[in-house]
Amino acid sequence: EAMAFAAKALRSPRPEDSATALKRTVQGSMALQPEETIAFLSRMAGKLVEKPVHIDEQAWRNSLVDLHLVMSCCKSLFVTLEHHREAMLRVSVEIVTCRQSRVALFWDDYWWSDDQKREAFKAIVEEKLQAVVKWKNGCVSGAPNAAMDGSDGNETAALAEQELGEQRAAREKAERALKSAELSLTSLRSEVEEAGGRATFLERSNHKLTDEVAQLRKSLDGDDKAKQLAEALSKLAVTEARLQEASEASAAGGGRGGMDAASTELAGAGLLEAQARLRDAEAELGSLRNTQKRLEGELVK
Repeated sequence: EAMAFAAKALRSPRPEDSATALKRTVQGSMALQPEETIAFLSRMAGKLVEKPVHIDEQAWRNSLVDLHLVMSCCKSLFVTLEHHREAMLRVSVEIVTCRQSRVALFWDDYWWSDDQKREAFKAIVEEKLQAVVKWKNGCVSGAPNAAMDGSDGNETAALAEQELGEQRAAREKAERALKSAELSLTSLRSEVEEAGGRATFLERSNHKLTDEVAQLRKSLDGDDKAKQLAEALSKLAVTEARLQEASEASAAGGGRGGMDAASTELAGAGLLEAQARLRDAEAELGSLRNTQKRLEGELVK
């Protein structure tokens, strides 16, 4: 989106439109990374208004030393443009080689329906046509664009100076917008770093609280297991006491062999009951000892 806005800024026929489009470019480029945005806006501000370039004649002559390359270029132009008239070719070349006029080449395909662009391009064609005609008729020497510098071109020169002032103002406005964007990006970077620091602090606090909760739960589980072990030991002591009583009762029943039949029968019944209680007590004792071992192992863990 930022590149689309910048393209519109470069294609705009008026400096104020270019400044407006560049302002939208600054706003749209905030979706890019900070470094990419600064570099992008710097390039756009430099391309928005191009400074006049002085032609180095010697450098141009050096570019034409290779006559084979010059012949190849001429043939390519001839093959491509031979079906056009000379007037269209010369005016078109002047438009393409003029830094200010060739901005129109980047307009969209619907420029004809835009009255402002249509009139602007019409004025460009008329201007270049006058320059070419004067050069062909021998009114001026040098390149066709030199016709703009004749004695009868004072008005055109004044307009060009006015346009240059507007372009400079637009460039200054673009540079101010760029500086504002850089400040905004710096502030945004500071906010992002501060938010990252807060997030790191909260994450560490969360880990610390999680560890404390885990230790607390482990401590509570250990207390419960210790309580269960104490209960198991208590039951074990009671069971051992009952087992001791049953053993004593069994021994007492076996030592009274000289009783009568009724007493013997009663003692036998008591012995059987004592033996049953003994077996139950032994089984419960084994279960309690297994529980004790399991709880001691869990406490060690």
